[in-house]
Amino acid sequence: MNSPTVARPLSRVGGVRRAYFLYFAVENLGVLFFYLRALPHFRQTAANPKVYQPLGDAWWWSLIVIALIQFGYWGCFRLQSAMPKVSSAFLGHVLLFYARLVFLLPSAYYTFTFLYYRLESGVPVERRIMLIAVLFSLFCYMLQVQRMGNVLISRKEEIVGQL
Repeated sequence: MNSPTVARPLSRVGGVRRAYFLYFAVENLGVLFFYLRALPHFRQTAANPKVYQPLGDAWWWSLIVIALIQFGYWGCFRLQSAMPKVSSAFLGHVLLFYARLVFLLPSAYYTFTFLYYRLESGVPVERRIMLIAVLFSLFCYMLQVQRMGNVLISRKEEIVGQL
């Protein structure tokens, strides 16, 4: 009689953990899609910023990227208690490095095009707003990966502190 009541909370915990990783996978899919679509555009702009020409489909893939990352981020944010229960200082540091690296390219692109070359006049307002939304989404992703790295490192310190 006790086993069904014990099994239910355990299955709920497993379901929450699976939901967390599903949200995180959706978030990673958005980031992957962003880099697959944005890198050629970044290279084109960096090669000759004076002849900036926005890609026609950039609006649609940007919306998809923003939706995937935001959906995954806010889902993970609600389920932070389901983060991995492992500890690895090395893996935690790798995740912290990766988090910074993910945000480096888009922020460098923004700086390069809008601050250094001042392409504001050639870029429509809606595209500038979209770029800010993409940057915010990647910032949210960076925070999520950073949170995971910090948890992996802190769990290692908790275990060492208990010895």
